[in-house]
Amino acid sequence: VVARIPVPALPMWEVGGGGLVALPEAVWVTGGVDHAGASGCCDAFLYQIDPATNEVGEGIDLGPGFGADVWVDETGLWVLIFTEEERGPNIEVVRVDPISYEEVARIPLPTDWAKQVFAFDGSIWVHGNREDSTDAVRPDVLFRIDPITNRKPPSQKKRYSFRSSKPTSTAP
Repeated sequence: VVARIPVPALPMWEVGGGGLVALPEAVWVTGGVDHAGASGCCDAFLYQIDPATNEVGEGIDLGPGFGADVWVDETGLWVLIFTEEERGPNIEVVRVDPISYEEVARIPLPTDWAKQVFAFDGSIWVHGNREDSTDAVRPDVLFRIDPITNRKPPSQKKRYSFRSSKPTSTAP
């Protein structure tokens, strides 16, 4: 062990990875910070760690919920957030400007569970459950976000299921 670095917010996953991304210039970690007397679970936070000094930077407060995963690229810091509402779980991707650390966009996803956010081929992708999933956790769909519009592309008519090699239509 080279260093033990206490971080106020860590991912809440019981198994597997997620919630952090390591780059040569920084390690980014997301999770939830409990606040005494606050209603609900916690507030989602994003922290930057300097790998040269092992210092934790000031946290970026992303509001109610907890951070589940994070991705960093030239278009921004992308944080997958779970919140609990009266109607059930709510999943969002929050985009943070990599220079100002201000929230740029909050993109709701039509699912009640997701685990990974990543970039590929000019898009941001989220691995999660289908909107109509009857299982509590069955990650079998990828949601695509256009970083130019901060929305799912309007032409997105198909979701790619891991159960089949063919796209599945979402049309009624």
